[in-house]
Amino acid sequence: MVEVRIGDESVEVFSYEEFEARVASGRIPDDAMVRFEPVTGADFVRAGDLDLVTSLRQDVAVAWQARFTNAGPPILTALLIGVQIRIWMYTMIPRAGDELAYAGVNWLPPAMEDAQTWRLITSGLLHTDFLHILLNMVWLGYTGWNIERALGRLNLAAIFFFSVMSGALLSMFMTPNVPSLGASGGVYGLVSASVVFGLVRQELLPERGRRLFGFALLPYLVLMFWGGLMNDTTDNWAHFGGLVCGAALAFVLDPPPFQRRAHQNTAIQVTGTVLCVLIMVVLAAFGPRLYPLVDKDSAILSWLPPGSRQRALPPDDMLLEEFTWAVPSGWKPGSNTAGDQAFRSPPSDHRRTWAVVQIDHPEPISPDTLIADWKEKLQLGNSEAVLEDLPAEPWQGMPADRVRHVRAVLPTRDGREVVLELVGTTRGMFGLYRVSEVEAENEAWLRPLFARMDDRIEWREPLSLQAARRNADAVERSVKARSALALELARWGEVDEALKLQQALVDEKPDDPERWLPLVDMAGWYPDAIDADALYARALTEVGSPDVVVAVASALRTSGREADADAVLQLAWVHQPGDRALKRALRRAGLPWALDPLGRPTELAVLPDGTPRDPAEIERISLLPLEIGAARGWREVVLAERAVVEQGFDREYAHGDPIGLLLRVRDGLLDPQPGDERGLRKDLAAVDGDRAPDWVSPALEERLRQPGVIERLFALVDPPEEE
Repeated sequence: MVEVRIGDESVEVFSYEEFEARVASGRIPDDAMVRFEPVTGADFVRAGDLDLVTSLRQDVAVAWQARFTNAGPPILTALLIGVQIRIWMYTMIPRAGDELAYAGVNWLPPAMEDAQTWRLITSGLLHTDFLHILLNMVWLGYTGWNIERALGRLNLAAIFFFSVMSGALLSMFMTPNVPSLGASGGVYGLVSASVVFGLVRQELLPERGRRLFGFALLPYLVLMFWGGLMNDTTDNWAHFGGLVCGAALAFVLDPPPFQRRAHQNTAIQVTGTVLCVLIMVVLAAFGPRLYPLVDKDSAILSWLPPGSRQRALPPDDMLLEEFTWAVPSGWKPGSNTAGDQAFRSPPSDHRRTWAVVQIDHPEPISPDTLIADWKEKLQLGNSEAVLEDLPAEPWQGMPADRVRHVRAVLPTRDGREVVLELVGTTRGMFGLYRVSEVEAENEAWLRPLFARMDDRIEWREPLSLQAARRNADAVERSVKARSALALELARWGEVDEALKLQQALVDEKPDDPERWLPLVDMAGWYPDAIDADALYARALTEVGSPDVVVAVASALRTSGREADADAVLQLAWVHQPGDRALKRALRRAGLPWALDPLGRPTELAVLPDGTPRDPAEIERISLLPLEIGAARGWREVVLAERAVVEQGFDREYAHGDPIGLLLRVRDGLLDPQPGDERGLRKDLAAVDGDRAPDWVSPALEERLRQPGVIERLFALVDPPEEE
């Protein structure tokens, strides 16, 4: 034990460890009387005369504590507060303040796209409202003053600005779609530095100083950060970045008298400054090449309210993708000038969008048709657009001759030009194109960004084909599942694989109409890749069911052979009169489907002039094989007979007998629904409304449109009631 008496005060007894600490901190003056039996024996000896005291005393620490206790005004802290208050007051000025705030906020799109990396620093000097700046300045004043007198002004500046930079970087990349501003990152850095300094330099601080650092501030730091987490509008990433940076700097920065190595603080300050400048220069010079990209689904979710994001996610077993593509982090869903759904850069002065669109067409589509449709859509609202076809290169696994490349230049209202560039291709019934949009003056600068997004596009099998594959694998013996897979393969353009799969099903059971239907559909989609006529002939002769006939007619229409489609339906109607499937198909095609009292098709039983057809002729026609050639011949006969009768109608009308003409029509000579006055009224109304039905020839329509004829015919069909 060590006994100490200072002046006339009573003797205090300390342990040797406590005595060492008091000597080191200068709290044992030279004139104090000390008795330590191993050194002084039973006598009190003046402290200044003891080698033990002089060796333990740290004069530098004593001097630092004196300066800490009696420090002058916090000049740098006051300067930081004053500058930020003045900037905040300037932002209150209408328009000018808004421009300043917009130009200085921390925001990923303008920083990376327009090289405005100064925002990483300027955002730490801006504030939104009075309460925002009040809280930040109170904590800046409190912690800044303490750090300034404990670590010095240069260390204070380093902690504040490096923390601002760290928080801004973390915020910019972690919350790219939200502009942020405020000195919170720097303030959190100062608070965390105060906590760490108080913990690692506890023996250096005087008793009163310990109330300003270390554990004394830790509860406030925890409450501040927790409060930010509870507020959706708080930039917690900036807080976290500043907190970590400030804590790390407090470990390596020392009070100037206690630097562990010569010029240690200066090296850290210079290194940090160079690093910050280097980061800003690199981001400004290579922004489009370094801009982080995220997949489109993540980009969409980032703009949804937090509570609805989980509901927007599909179940894990439904995570199938037709095509994947990426967009710059922070871009928001919208549309481009052509009307495509796109992602756009959010700043209002940007005209930058990126769209990737898949087209699901009911029939096989060519690249030329795909691009022509897009050009037409673009020019609907932008007639002044200047379009140019560019040389194409292979894209998405398709050769160059299947790829189209188009560039469009449009003037804008503000006198600038916007460039849209499209690259597209097709596969079967599907088309894919991507469109970039950018201001003409920034096209070259942002080309690397669009090139990186182009590389991230991956066109996969459509969802319907993926589902069909999965179903076919699950039920391998299911005819329906394998037929569905064959159809989806054909729609995707895998014609050979689809034909092979479906032909195998037909070979298993050739008399099953359901197995022929997908083959017939494929022939209509790809007549050049399949011997369509041979396939139709097999389907009609080997099966010939109404469903197959209707499918063949539909396939013929798909490939542009309308006349052959009508002929097949009409001959099938002769073979199977009254069949419901054929009747529906005839009505959809606008063809006669009526039957006479004996159940025979009217066109077969009665000539167009109303006289019965010769029974031998009826028998001969009924025995015609159900083939496209025979059907075409039967249709030509019917059309020729109608032409003769229509000429006779024209002669009757020329002799002033429009009523006689109508009677012929009503009796079934031209009306596809003879005897049905409702149908006749409908047809007359269609002629009167410029929508003549198919059975009305151009010559007959011209006659019917003569003044007063339609009115007389209506009166005949639906005469007025007698009073």
